[in-house]
Amino acid sequence: MKKITKICAVVAACLAAIGLTGCPHAQDFFKSFGKDDLYGTWMTLEFNPTTGNREDYYINTTNGDPYVITWKFDGKSENMFNGNGGNFWQHLIHYNPYSASEKVHVNDDGTYTFGTKARETFWYGEYAIKGNSGYSKGKLYLYYECGYELPLNGSGVSLETLKTWKVNDYLSHAGLNGLTDEKLSDGFTDSHRHTADNGVEYYLNNNVTVQIREVGGQKQCSDIEYFRFNLKDGSASGYTRLMATSLDTTGDEDDIIGGIYSQWASGPGTGLSGQYNGGHKVHSGNSWTGQSTRYMGRISVTSTPENPDWLYSITKTNAQLFNLDDTANDFTNYSDPNAEVNARAEE
Repeated sequence: MKKITKICAVVAACLAAIGLTGCPHAQDFFKSFGKDDLYGTWMTLEFNPTTGNREDYYINTTNGDPYVITWKFDGKSENMFNGNGGNFWQHLIHYNPYSASEKVHVNDDGTYTFGTKARETFWYGEYAIKGNSGYSKGKLYLYYECGYELPLNGSGVSLETLKTWKVNDYLSHAGLNGLTDEKLSDGFTDSHRHTADNGVEYYLNNNVTVQIREVGGQKQCSDIEYFRFNLKDGSASGYTRLMATSLDTTGDEDDIIGGIYSQWASGPGTGLSGQYNGGHKVHSGNSWTGQSTRYMGRISVTSTPENPDWLYSITKTNAQLFNLDDTANDFTNYSDPNAEVNARAEE
């Protein structure tokens, strides 16, 4: 994506300093070189409008509960259409409110305490970007291929192990030998086959959800989520704050551009249209538990979600930094997921 002028100046200063005194986050710069601008680990990020304190969670607009999301992208989305797409994983924790009067408890030292976990999931899949060659805005496609529901009692596969899993690991844990046309394997019974209310077909066994299969040697996915994105707060190591939303540039809740595009569908869902890379739109909203927009911040490649080293420099709230209503600066036709990106680069 087109880098803003100040990023170039920071990069030059950073490179000049490396040989003398070193440069903060130099490893981020070199590891991200040649990769897309989503490369790295992103975590839920907001700043309290009253106190200015960082909040590494969001309150879900549907159920009012706290959520914490982590995304990790391998920076290879440009290969998506060559059959070797970029991979990502998503770790989601849904917490119960801390108490009847507090969603999240703020401690005396400014940290906070959540309630008990209501649900914890881990997803693995591929992602694609449109607009990555020239803009800080564009289209983002997430292929949720395989997932794992972490038992709340702490049993099952560990989070650190899940971070290393690929498709074959999920298939093996689900008792599958591979992907076939009619079923994922001959031993996978109909009792494991499901269709969600939003039209997504999936297979569930041993805490593993599988939403891909092969037809004619081509992999298909029943849950392709489509969003527009906006990147802000550039640094030598890349952009550090991200918005992904299913709302069009009008920011209107009634103008949902995103949704689920199923490559398993033989045609568009009732009353819906739109196709992306073989997938037909089967649901008018995304599957983010009613949440139309996510805001994330990137952390250093040398840190972890458990002990993050944040890369942001701007501490404005998400509402102050990002514009859901972006009609003056973004002329992209988001209603057509295949249309080219025509957005103004960030200054």
